[in-house]
Amino acid sequence: MAVDAAAGICDAKRSPHEQLHELLSESHVREMLVTVSRLPVFSKEMGRAFQDDLDLLRTLKQLKYFWNLPTTHLAILLEQLSRQNLR
Repeated sequence: MAVDAAAGICDAKRSPHEQLHELLSESHVREMLVTVSRLPVFSKEMGRAFQDDLDLLRTLKQLKYFWNLPTTHLAILLEQLSRQNLR
């Protein structure tokens, strides 16, 4: 749902800063980021669960600490997550 919500925001004709602000204000995106921040992404269970998609696991590990990331890095990770979700 977060990716679907982001699609309409990212197609808009506003500045990248405004788009990112709106994206991070969207409730589904906020819930997804909070959920990821609570995942035990470094556990053996997560490693086994994502053994067939290590790129996604790498992205989740980085997103876990989204509040400490530079804005540009967060935007890149969200873009990677959306691409991985479409596979």
